[in-house]
Amino acid sequence: MKIAMESLLRNFDAFLLAFLRITAFLLFAPVFNSRVLPTMARLGFAFFLTVILFYAGGLFVKLPPLSLWTFVIYALREFLVGLIMGFYISLIFSAFQLAGTIYGYQMGFGIISILDPEAMRSVSLTGQFKYLLAIMLFFSTNSHHSLIMALFNSFNLLSVGVINLKGGLIKELFSMLTGTFVIALQIALPIMAILLIIDISLGIIGRTIPQLNVFIIGFPLKIAIAFLTLMFILPGLKILMEGILGGLSQGVEKVLLYLK
Repeated sequence: MKIAMESLLRNFDAFLLAFLRITAFLLFAPVFNSRVLPTMARLGFAFFLTVILFYAGGLFVKLPPLSLWTFVIYALREFLVGLIMGFYISLIFSAFQLAGTIYGYQMGFGIISILDPEAMRSVSLTGQFKYLLAIMLFFSTNSHHSLIMALFNSFNLLSVGVINLKGGLIKELFSMLTGTFVIALQIALPIMAILLIIDISLGIIGRTIPQLNVFIIGFPLKIAIAFLTLMFILPGLKILMEGILGGLSQGVEKVLLYLK
């Protein structure tokens, strides 16, 4: 124990910088950044992960003596790395929520919103459903284990204090934003297609039988068929979402290559 403490004190700068990277990741990554979790609990978890990485991983490099301003610059860099990794994960979960919001408007749920206790803002009912479904799959597929391993592997790809911002990073971030909309459309497309067919059919019926109030008929009909469609496509949707969540660790490593 005494030897371990001496090793920690000798590499305290590296330990603190790694702690900042892990803390920034936990503060910005979905699930881990939940307001349900107290801030002290997240800081304690970040410290616990740093200790495991320090003693079990042995991934730290011995830094030269750092002045105060140099250490501040290093700290900002490590915080930026954790922020970028957390931001990437948040984009994926936002895609699931966006998918639910898109077809929710077509179902007629545009005026229905609930309070998201994590973000403390109003979100659509179907968007929150998709977000909670993503969280459930995130834990059931052990994606959180892969994500923590990707966080640990980030110290192999990008050692503490070694960060070089490349021009391709901005392009990659824009590509990630575009990919968010693509994923959202992939998830929402089956229900959107069914609802579009219903809208066209109701329009034809309304023109054929003007006496029939298609609005009153269409509103509950679209909701019922949308939920039935969701029930039928849920197994396939589960496979798609599992594949997306399974690629989170590879996506994080790809982003880190632009910082290496």
